Amino acid sequence: MVQQAFKPNPPQDWLPDPNRPDASAGKLNVVAKPNEPLPTPQSFAQTAKRLPNHPAYYVRRDGQWLPTTWSDYAAQVQAAARALVALGVQPGQAVCILGFNRPEWAIMDIAVMTVGAVPAGIYWTSSSPEVEYILDHARAPVLLVDTAERAHMIAAMRERLINLRQVVRMSDGGPTDGATLSWEDFLALGRPELQGEVDKRLAAIRLDQPGTYIYTSGTTGPAKAVELSHGNLAWSARALCSALASNGEHERVISYLPLAHVAEQMISLHNPALKGFPIYYANKLEELSQYLVEVRPTIFFGVPRVWEKMHAAIEAKLASATGVKARLARWALNTGRRWHDADLNGERPGVWLSLQKKLAHSLVHKKVKAAIGLDQAHMLASGAAPIAAEKLKFFTGLDIVVREVYGQSESAGASTISLRGATYQRRKYCGRFTKDAVAGGALRLP
Repeated sequence: MVQQAFKPNPPQDWLPDPNRPDASAGKLNVVAKPNEPLPTPQSFAQTAKRLPNHPAYYVRRDGQWLPTTWSDYAAQVQAAARALVALGVQPGQAVCILGFNRPEWAIMDIAVMTVGAVPAGIYWTSSSPEVEYILDHARAPVLLVDTAERAHMIAAMRERLINLRQVVRMSDGGPTDGATLSWEDFLALGRPELQGEVDKRLAAIRLDQPGTYIYTSGTTGPAKAVELSHGNLAWSARALCSALASNGEHERVISYLPLAHVAEQMISLHNPALKGFPIYYANKLEELSQYLVEVRPTIFFGVPRVWEKMHAAIEAKLASATGVKARLARWALNTGRRWHDADLNGERPGVWLSLQKKLAHSLVHKKVKAAIGLDQAHMLASGAAPIAAEKLKFFTGLDIVVREVYGQSESAGASTISLRGATYQRRKYCGRFTKDAVAGGALRLP
């Protein structure tokens, strides 16, 4: 897989051919080669058909998590796809998305891929000049934004964006004009008679076509566009789900990191499209600790800063304990560290230490994990930057094993992950190649 910084201007030779036998209107007629994954929008369609009544995502309103089924999610994607066709979006064109994580972000992303176009996320923290640069560089005719404030920011630069024809707002309400549509008005453009064109484009998608553009911050100069093909994304999603021993639709995941980042896209878009597990959309980063307790995710990925804040909060709580509780907490922490130090380095903990660890779990560990919402998680991971070894050791004292993930945008996310049997904290080691789970996987270093 080779990616590069580029000016999106797709050649005509990879645009969908309506004369191909698998591009028939009205149905998805794609047969994958042995061991070859389907592009994400095709996996999405199959998952929606397989799990029509299963929750696909949740939003939090008035203190309650409200579900949307896969059937309804698919209908929303199809409506958005028809609307994109109505707006004249062509295969190969980029469509940009700017805003905090919410269902409309994901719906638009999948819809863009469905019609053969290429989604390009923009970080919600981006400055006005950065946003303008990416919109110009991507030559995007359509932009989705989450708030009126961001829509006003775009309006101020509109005259300089010669390719931008339409802005769509995720939130309904407020004034709109011919150049800015509410989400409701955007979906209304998707007339039923356009469904045949959507189906034709979906069936024509190939693994070697661009699937998304990831605009990285880069080390020098403006953001660089990393092109990831549908094959990159689908293959990496399958490999990651296999490496994590995913329980399919029974997983629970919170979406809170920027969806413009490849890691969050794999977690919240491509993996669910393949396996069918629901995503819980966080409303505010400041309330993440509350969401963890409410959702009790089975898989949770955090950047080092998230784990550091959690470490500080738990340590402060433990420090406030006195007397017997304080001594019990120190003993449980020491026991957990010793047991996991042996286990993570490929050694067998002794019988006596294992008995102590079992008692520590009953008296302390399970209570702490339940209090922070991680008692049902079977995979906890840290990535995107290095995390201090002492932080990882602290969590093992609570029977919480945080796996390290190493990767980059160019590899569609995780390259290596310290799974069981490949987590050696006494050595500077960041796990095993993620794509070992897929036949033919290889990691080449320059």
